[in-house]
Amino acid sequence: MSNDFEIIFDNGGGTTIQTDGYCHFYVDPDHAATDLKELILNNGDPVEDGWGGNEPEHRLEFDPSIERNGGYYWLTRSDIEKTMADTDGVEPWGYNHGACLNALGVKILDY
Repeated sequence: MSNDFEIIFDNGGGTTIQTDGYCHFYVDPDHAATDLKELILNNGDPVEDGWGGNEPEHRLEFDPSIERNGGYYWLTRSDIEKTMADTDGVEPWGYNHGACLNALGVKILDY
């Protein structure tokens, strides 16, 4: 299975992580960061590793008009890896984005 994933931050403070076969909605950005660490650093696979909490009803399809209007901030695995490697710091999109990145050890500007 692919180690690709998407993480979606919504303007209500929620965070969704989804892979091809797994989707989970988080209210706690620190919890989302813990699972992201598993996906990125350990090449974890929520399906193969038996993660609980698969919530297919929370799966989101990318809609550029909603993202453009500030409803969601949509990132891929590649985006997160680049962000984690950024030593200059990142300006967060919102609280949940900033808190999640902070928990991943990313330098946050104005946080």
